[in-house]
Amino acid sequence: MDPADPERTYQDTSPKPELIVALSDDFYALWGFVPAPLVEARLSDLEASGFSANALEILRDRASQSIEHFVRWVLSEDEALSVPVSALESWARTPRGESGVVSGLMNQGLVQKLAGAHPGDPGILFSLVMHYVELKRGEALFVRPGEVHAYVEGFGLEVMLPSDNVVRAGLTTKHKDSSAFLELANMSSAELPPLVEPLRRDNTSTYANFGAPWEVIGVYDQAEVPLEETSTVVIVESGPATLSGQGTQRTLDRGNVGFWARESGVLHTTAGSRVWLIRPV
Repeated sequence: MDPADPERTYQDTSPKPELIVALSDDFYALWGFVPAPLVEARLSDLEASGFSANALEILRDRASQSIEHFVRWVLSEDEALSVPVSALESWARTPRGESGVVSGLMNQGLVQKLAGAHPGDPGILFSLVMHYVELKRGEALFVRPGEVHAYVEGFGLEVMLPSDNVVRAGLTTKHKDSSAFLELANMSSAELPPLVEPLRRDNTSTYANFGAPWEVIGVYDQAEVPLEETSTVVIVESGPATLSGQGTQRTLDRGNVGFWARESGVLHTTAGSRVWLIRPV
């Protein structure tokens, strides 16, 4: 099979950790699996809001064993999946005010987005067992290789190692490989998503020390930032931005991407600028 074939799961031999930095005001995602008590609490939340008793019984039975058992069932093409999928889609569309119950543990808005984008997809059931992530502009999430995630809505800067390896199992129109997903996915639960808090100083935000061999620096408004003697990708979200080095100067405008080679220099930005630097560490 051609390495570029969209039906190919593995395009290369590299892992693909990734950092997503929200560029829109709101960015929504699913990441990792929640502890078992939270799954039961969410099911109880659904029960209190008038969720289908039949669908709830099916979900409780499957979720009571283990996260891995639940995930394997969701990807099994079992005909019984249609019952809770339909019930959850209906729940997402129903204003909670009608029943007098406001759901606190289930994120109805996010589930509604999933149902609208992928109607009938059993992957919507992942919303019962995964962490909800809501990022505001400038907030970031780090995803290690093998960690299950889905970017639901929003615009962001996604930085990763040079790999095209992606294993998909649901909530997508692209090629899916459930067998490979089940083999590679990290099914362990985590208390909280791995959000990355930037170090803010002098109109810059530096995202570093999160477990990958690179750092990301956001530069805002008027600033002068030294460019080290290392390869650096420069992305201009809004400009202009001027790169000055040893006898060279180049101005980049909004939407431009530049590559700074291994020499020292300075990045100059002006009021209203938003520029991103990505470099190895």
